[in-house]
Amino acid sequence: MRTTSRRWWRPLAILAISGWLGACATTPTGPSAGVEVPFPSPLSGPGHPTATATVRRHVDEGWRELLRGRYDAARARAARAGHDPAAKLLELQIETLQDPGAAVDGLQALTRSQPGYASAWITLSFAAERANEEATALAAARHAARLWGSRKWIERASQLEDRWVGSRLAEAEQDLDAGEGTRSAELARKVLAVDPGNRRATLVLARARLAQGDDAGALQAVQDLAGDPDALVIEATVAERRQRWSRAMELYRQLPDTDPRKKAALARVTRRWRIANLPEYVQAALRSPALTREQLAILVPNLLPELLALPPRNVPVISDIVDLPSQREIVTMVAAGLMRADPIEHTFDPQGTVSAARAREVLDGAIRLTGRKPPRWCEGDAAHDGCFVLSDPPTGHEVAAVLDAMEEVQPDE
Repeated sequence: MRTTSRRWWRPLAILAISGWLGACATTPTGPSAGVEVPFPSPLSGPGHPTATATVRRHVDEGWRELLRGRYDAARARAARAGHDPAAKLLELQIETLQDPGAAVDGLQALTRSQPGYASAWITLSFAAERANEEATALAAARHAARLWGSRKWIERASQLEDRWVGSRLAEAEQDLDAGEGTRSAELARKVLAVDPGNRRATLVLARARLAQGDDAGALQAVQDLAGDPDALVIEATVAERRQRWSRAMELYRQLPDTDPRKKAALARVTRRWRIANLPEYVQAALRSPALTREQLAILVPNLLPELLALPPRNVPVISDIVDLPSQREIVTMVAAGLMRADPIEHTFDPQGTVSAARAREVLDGAIRLTGRKPPRWCEGDAAHDGCFVLSDPPTGHEVAAVLDAMEEVQPDE
């Protein structure tokens, strides 16, 4: 009985041992769990080269080995496929997973020889991305999306563009608005390194250089945007800074008539040109650190020329202005009731001082005569929110700034 009872399990034990040994014999060795492969196989997609059945078999087997992570086996299969472009791509795909920087040159050579080979372009995009060669990666992704217009590859190109172009440009524009011209320029240059000729980045770079006071750099940035309205405005801004009023007018005239900046810009530089060509006694009044009555009378009608066109009124002879070059302006101001001459002595006191309060009264009255609303004066000594402040006595530039701003406003606006 004992002998019989011990024998029944022996066949089962033999089967179990055999099964375990068989399992050990069929278990794959090496990194066979698989790897993440982001690019398509060499024999898929548009433009892949025609291959013989033998080449296809070896490349397919090599691709499966690659997916398992068995790089040596995949490389051996690629070698057996010979010099076919698909075999070359398989070799380069293996290299992309192991050393992407080393694969880039070979992939670029392959895409030059096989320009319609979509899988090669996609692989190049991934290799360059992993090697931090952003410009190559983006250009390859865009080209691949054109060759193989599937949603997956179109979205990939879009994602790279958003990361390296769109996001950086948005940040650069925010920095520029915040006064961070240096950082804005740096981001714009990064975008242009990835996407040469990008119009938006070019304009951001030019504006950042303007903010940094680098006028020459701003002009250099937009030199390839000839005729572009925003580039014209940047060029004209530099011309204004250099007080080249004729050049600024020439540039602003090139803007389309529908451009909302054209009319105001032309009016502004025309005023600047006119002021720059006024006689020296007007220029001296503009430079004055403390205006006299004569200088205030000079500035107001010259900077609001409508006053000179008012209907003439008889004014008694004013004895102390007869030999002054400013005689016409003083008579205009007295005739308009904006400034007074002594009715008994018939004098104007041209070298008399002007208080800030009196200057505000004169300016308010002159501006009302042209049909415009007078300016808003600041409370206290600090200018803010578009209000104006005058020193006591006011300077020529302070009065000019008020009149210049008022001339930009249309009558009854």
